[in-house]
Amino acid sequence: MSMLFELEVFELPPIRKHIGPPVDEWQHAEKFYNLHTSLGNRVYIKGGRYYVNLPRRFRHADELIINQMHMCSLGKHLKEYLPTHATILSGWDMLQLSRVFFVED
Repeated sequence: MSMLFELEVFELPPIRKHIGPPVDEWQHAEKFYNLHTSLGNRVYIKGGRYYVNLPRRFRHADELIINQMHMCSLGKHLKEYLPTHATILSGWDMLQLSRVFFVED
């Protein structure tokens, strides 16, 4: 069994911009500010909203797929089989594999 995913981007920057509440919603804004500053993050305001830059949990598509594979509804047998038997190919590995299947005479 094979699955093919075509992705626009394989790798993302290490930091993501997390949008917080508008500054005039003081209860939500205060909670957002206190939470993120207590975690050591720098909170800033842009366009009337709070923002914070957070590290990404997953930067590469293959890391995300491997980690979240168990969340897919693929049936009982595949759900048990895939996490330990799946191989994820990308870039050069995919090109090498395509040469095996699409050799011209």
